[in-house]
Amino acid sequence: MRFGRICAHRVVLALAAFLLFSSAARAQVYSDTLSIYFPQGRSAFDRSYASNGSRFDSFVTTARRIIDGHDGKVHSLRFEASCSPEGGRDINTRLVNARSLNVQRSLEKALRVKDVPSEVILNDRPWSELLDIVSSPRGASLPNRDKCIETLKRAAAEDLEATQVRTLVGESAWSYMLKEFFPELRRFRVILFADIKLPDIEFDYPALELYFESQPAVEVPVEHFELTSPAITAPALSPLPVVEPEKNTSVYLKTNAVALSMLVSNLSVEVTLSDRLSLNIPVYYSGLDWFSRQTKFRTIAFLPELRYNFSSPETDAYVKGFYLGVHAGVAWYNFAFGGDWRIQDADGKSPALGGGLSLGYRLPLSRRVPGLGIEFNLGAGVYSLNYDKFYNEADGPVSQKGIREVRLLPDAVGISLYYRFDNYTRTGGRSAR
Repeated sequence: MRFGRICAHRVVLALAAFLLFSSAARAQVYSDTLSIYFPQGRSAFDRSYASNGSRFDSFVTTARRIIDGHDGKVHSLRFEASCSPEGGRDINTRLVNARSLNVQRSLEKALRVKDVPSEVILNDRPWSELLDIVSSPRGASLPNRDKCIETLKRAAAEDLEATQVRTLVGESAWSYMLKEFFPELRRFRVILFADIKLPDIEFDYPALELYFESQPAVEVPVEHFELTSPAITAPALSPLPVVEPEKNTSVYLKTNAVALSMLVSNLSVEVTLSDRLSLNIPVYYSGLDWFSRQTKFRTIAFLPELRYNFSSPETDAYVKGFYLGVHAGVAWYNFAFGGDWRIQDADGKSPALGGGLSLGYRLPLSRRVPGLGIEFNLGAGVYSLNYDKFYNEADGPVSQKGIREVRLLPDAVGISLYYRFDNYTRTGGRSAR
């Protein structure tokens, strides 16, 4: 009787094990996580930043092995995007959305999955996550750590703004977190959930007792470029009076209507140097906002330019015709165009330096006033830039300092009104006798 009860007990356990393992053999839930990190204030998916590319490729390779091998099927995706909290809420919300969209597009293209349920979680104020970091051993060197922990608890509960938290924790603690902790908050995380089909397992009753004794583990491997003229002899002639020709030196005073429309005051002086060459020196200055603090084109700029005039001197090259110019440029600047960012030359002491080419055309406007005319020009140059990037808001904090770039920029765009002053002089006048 006792033996029969033991056998019955084992049969029941065996049947239960059979049902469990049959179910496990058919499907198992597998998940994998991918984290993509972003430079401060950026939303583009940069593969070269923080080893993003290698992690992305490994994640995709593993997922594709499952999907293409028909051993599994992705049944859901979870997207979590966050940013560091130092910017304004509106800016951070746009930043988080842009990060999420950019990585989602790359993943959908790489995984080739459609109609998969997904969940998107956007966090523009990751106070709880920052609290976890500060509370961990990594936060041991944080100035005013205890005060920071209490402040972050309050921030998470009351959804405080970054400016409030910064004031409460103090500048030294905020600067420490900005440098040490904030970079890992600028992240997009993807969690993939898939159903994995495991190999079929056959059971037979004689092996049941062996199973209960050995308890084997079931594992699913998941691998992650002279002319010379001959001498000519001529008979001597009676000398004639030699009179040097008149030389026309023209001076133009100009103002660029395009710059004026951007609230940039400007004045340009052009002086003729020879029959075809002239020197143009424009000066630009603006210290105004475009009707709001978030839109401005403040600058002090100089673009001296040497011009070659194509029209023949006989047709007065400086009155009508095309010219080609080569110019240098130096400009201090403070620009914002109503978006998320404002840029300014680094510390107000690092002007853009460079130069380029321009093409233009000038023509007179009135026969009655021969000195009055109009000039059209268009040009661009290559500039070395060193600037700081700020959040475009009142007293917005610095986002990035000392950004160095070399860019091709339009720098000679204008429709200018001018008035020409002519000065005819005689360079000689003596007779040769």
